Amino acid sequence: MTANNPYALNVASKYSTHSVILSQIGTGNCVLDVGCNEGYLGRLADKSNTFYGLEFVPERVELAKAHYKAAIQYDLNQLKNLPWDVKFDVIILADVLEHVLYPEKALSFFVKHYLRPGGKIILSLPNVANWQVRFGLLLGKFDYAEAGILDRTHLHLYTFKTAQTLSRQGGCQVKSLLYGASFFGRVIKLLPFLRNLLTTSIIVIGQAGI
Repeated sequence: MTANNPYALNVASKYSTHSVILSQIGTGNCVLDVGCNEGYLGRLADKSNTFYGLEFVPERVELAKAHYKAAIQYDLNQLKNLPWDVKFDVIILADVLEHVLYPEKALSFFVKHYLRPGGKIILSLPNVANWQVRFGLLLGKFDYAEAGILDRTHLHLYTFKTAQTLSRQGGCQVKSLLYGASFFGRVIKLLPFLRNLLTTSIIVIGQAGI
């Protein structure tokens, strides 16, 4: 991992956000990883998949190229046509839209122009309804940090309800709602009514809306 990169790969638990996303990619797909970081997903996904990556930080782009067919520097606040004439089977936006000024526009752009018919969107967002945030509010605290749900670079925060609203606004039909919860994943599986409280990341699986 490059210096000053707080977004480390986490696959220590099968319930972590990265692990859940990897489980949804499938095989034999052409994948666009929007916000690909250092190419974690392309490195770990089934090798029958072909990955393309977009990343804002130049140093991370260079590292991603080792695992992707192609990767370029890209600013999601300045949506521009991609240099590849490709429609993708899977488009991943993992922990990126919360950093964007107009997330629904960014999502809609990729769904409309780059998702093939019947293709899949995998979207992950921070869950502001998590117990740690709620407990902090009870104590009068809402302190931003370098990473996590209250990352100081987050412009938007989400609940399961508003994550679905964003998906629809971005042209996605929500097919399923999953979760990332490295520590409490087993608890949520046994007691699903605790999902909103214990989940760290909301994971939306969607397709282009009809």
